[in-house]
Amino acid sequence: MINSCVVLIRKPCGHEHALLGVRASWAMLAAGLEVTVLIMGQGIFSVFGENGYLSDLYVRFLEQGGLVYAVLEDLEEAGMDVKSLPFDIAVIPASEVPPLVQKTTSVMTF
Repeated sequence: MINSCVVLIRKPCGHEHALLGVRASWAMLAAGLEVTVLIMGQGIFSVFGENGYLSDLYVRFLEQGGLVYAVLEDLEEAGMDVKSLPFDIAVIPASEVPPLVQKTTSVMTF
Protein backbone atom coordinates (compact mmCIF):
# COMPACT_ATOMS: atom_id res chain seq x y z
CA MET A 1 0.00 0.00 0.00
CA ILE A 2 1.28 3.44 -0.86
CA ASN A 3 1.30 5.66 2.22
CA SER A 4 4.17 8.00 1.43
CA CYS A 5 5.53 9.64 -1.67
CA VAL A 6 8.46 11.77 -2.74
CA VAL A 7 7.66 14.01 -5.70
CA LEU A 8 10.70 15.17 -7.66
CA ILE A 9 10.25 18.54 -9.39
CA ARG A 10 12.92 18.74 -12.11
CA LYS A 11 11.29 21.19 -14.52
CA PRO A 12 11.51 24.99 -14.25
CA CYS A 13 8.70 27.49 -13.81
CA GLY A 14 6.79 27.86 -17.04
CA HIS A 15 6.98 24.14 -17.73
CA GLU A 16 3.66 22.40 -17.21
CA HIS A 17 5.27 19.47 -15.40
CA ALA A 18 6.44 21.68 -12.52
CA LEU A 19 2.87 22.81 -11.95
CA LEU A 20 1.46 19.29 -12.29
CA GLY A 21 3.98 17.96 -9.77
CA VAL A 22 2.97 20.45 -7.10
CA ARG A 23 -0.75 19.94 -7.81
CA ALA A 24 -0.36 16.16 -7.55
CA SER A 25 1.57 16.60 -4.29
CA TRP A 26 -1.14 18.75 -2.80
CA ALA A 27 -3.85 16.30 -3.88
CA MET A 28 -2.01 13.35 -2.32
CA LEU A 29 -1.45 15.33 0.88
CA ALA A 30 -5.18 16.12 1.02
CA ALA A 31 -5.90 12.40 0.61
CA GLY A 32 -3.84 11.61 3.70
CA LEU A 33 -0.52 10.51 2.23
CA GLU A 34 2.78 11.63 3.69
CA VAL A 35 4.19 13.72 0.82
CA THR A 36 7.58 15.32 0.37
CA VAL A 37 8.46 17.53 -2.59
CA LEU A 38 12.10 17.48 -3.62
CA ILE A 39 13.14 20.34 -5.89
CA MET A 40 16.21 19.56 -7.93
CA GLY A 41 17.98 20.45 -11.17
CA GLN A 42 16.10 23.02 -13.23
CA GLY A 43 13.17 22.63 -10.82
CA ILE A 44 15.00 25.08 -8.55
CA PHE A 45 13.68 27.86 -10.78
CA SER A 46 10.06 26.86 -10.03
CA VAL A 47 10.22 28.54 -6.62
CA PHE A 48 11.80 31.86 -7.58
CA GLY A 49 10.10 34.94 -8.98
CA GLU A 50 6.46 35.87 -9.29
CA ASN A 51 5.03 32.54 -10.33
CA GLY A 52 1.38 33.26 -9.51
CA TYR A 53 -0.57 30.04 -9.28
CA LEU A 54 2.54 27.87 -8.86
CA SER A 55 3.77 29.99 -5.94
CA ASP A 56 0.31 29.83 -4.40
CA LEU A 57 0.33 26.03 -4.64
CA TYR A 58 3.69 25.80 -2.89
CA VAL A 59 2.42 28.03 -0.08
CA ARG A 60 -0.80 26.04 0.33
CA PHE A 61 1.08 22.73 0.25
CA LEU A 62 3.39 23.94 3.02
CA GLU A 63 0.50 25.36 5.07
CA GLN A 64 -1.20 21.96 4.98
CA GLY A 65 1.88 20.26 6.44
CA GLY A 66 3.70 19.19 3.30
CA LEU A 67 7.48 19.15 3.26
CA VAL A 68 9.57 20.80 0.54
CA TYR A 69 13.30 20.30 0.14
CA ALA A 70 15.74 21.89 -2.31
CA VAL A 71 19.10 20.38 -3.20
CA LEU A 72 21.94 22.65 -2.08
CA GLU A 73 24.25 21.86 -4.99
CA ASP A 74 21.49 22.65 -7.50
CA LEU A 75 20.84 25.99 -5.81
CA GLU A 76 24.55 26.81 -5.95
CA GLU A 77 24.84 25.72 -9.59
CA ALA A 78 21.90 27.98 -10.47
CA GLY A 79 23.61 30.88 -8.69
CA MET A 80 20.84 31.12 -6.11
CA ASP A 81 21.46 32.05 -2.49
CA VAL A 82 19.90 29.77 0.12
CA LYS A 83 18.71 32.85 1.99
CA SER A 84 16.71 33.96 -1.04
CA LEU A 85 14.31 30.99 -1.00
CA PRO A 86 10.81 32.48 -0.91
CA PHE A 87 9.02 29.81 1.11
CA ASP A 88 9.73 27.61 4.12
CA ILE A 89 11.88 25.24 2.09
CA ALA A 90 14.53 23.09 3.75
CA VAL A 91 17.85 22.79 1.96
CA ILE A 92 19.63 19.43 1.90
CA PRO A 93 22.89 18.31 0.33
CA ALA A 94 22.75 15.91 -2.62
CA SER A 95 24.11 13.16 -0.36
CA GLU A 96 20.79 13.17 1.55
CA VAL A 97 18.64 12.60 -1.54
CA PRO A 98 19.07 8.78 -1.78
CA PRO A 99 18.07 8.12 1.87
CA LEU A 100 15.08 10.46 1.50
CA VAL A 101 13.89 8.60 -1.59
CA GLN A 102 14.61 5.13 -0.16
CA LYS A 103 12.45 5.61 2.94
CA THR A 104 9.28 6.24 0.92
CA THR A 105 6.90 3.79 -0.73
CA SER A 106 6.48 5.73 -3.99
CA VAL A 107 8.38 8.22 -6.14
CA MET A 108 6.94 10.46 -8.86
CA THR A 109 9.01 12.64 -11.19
CA PHE A 110 7.77 15.78 -12.91
